[in-house]
Amino acid sequence: QLQPKFLNFRNIYQSREANSKIYSWIALVTGAILPELPYGILAGTLYFICWWFPALGRGASAFASGYTWMLLMLFEVYYIGFGQAIAAFAPNELLASILVPLFFLFVVSFCGVVVPFAAMPYFWRSWMYYLTPFRYLLEGFLSVAVHDRPVICDSTELARFLPPPNETCESYTRDFIAQAGGYVQTGLDGICEFCQYKNGDEFAKGFNISYSNKWEDYGIFFAFCGFNFAIVFFASWLFLGGTKTVKNLFHGKARKQQMELQKQNKEKV
Repeated sequence: QLQPKFLNFRNIYQSREANSKIYSWIALVTGAILPELPYGILAGTLYFICWWFPALGRGASAFASGYTWMLLMLFEVYYIGFGQAIAAFAPNELLASILVPLFFLFVVSFCGVVVPFAAMPYFWRSWMYYLTPFRYLLEGFLSVAVHDRPVICDSTELARFLPPPNETCESYTRDFIAQAGGYVQTGLDGICEFCQYKNGDEFAKGFNISYSNKWEDYGIFFAFCGFNFAIVFFASWLFLGGTKTVKNLFHGKARKQQMELQKQNKEKV
């Protein structure tokens, strides 16, 4: 519904309002963006209440809940800008609806969830991983959600082994745990039981996610939101007369160069 409304507003402006010069294209684009924001924030807040508190929010700190809400509201803003940016450079609703999943596929595929960071081919991991906005969105969500949460492995998830003679489970695995993380406990008959993760931060590290990057992630994702709306304004300007302005600019330069060449030729003659 977001894109058809935007395209309908643009068509009305192009066929009627632009000729009457009642208002500018800037007012059109601004008026198409601003009314969507309150609805997005309201819908996002309702979703946050239904999703966060039943799942993770019951044991989360006030900071974790507040940060997650702020990031989710930013995602609502991002989604509005993303949809309108595609609509702004699409000539019709059909092409806009086709382009959305195409662009969204690139956004999701390289964020480190569909394919974990470690398993991603180096070519894509070296640049595309850092260009997708969802990489920063998901790092912000996951890092705050699991920060300092203790991990208790199920009995089926424990790695069991016997320590060497004259060694305890703790002394035998101390150096390994200091490097790789996890925890060890002594089970029945002195068998060591090792769990891969001690807390949520160690689990998130496997996805290349760090709690210390939470505000950096928020700032970068905020910049992506601004970029989306910049595309909305730029593409709308091109569609509503900017292309003609650019053509005239280049044609004017070409004419000026041609006149200068003709003048030089006359002087030589």
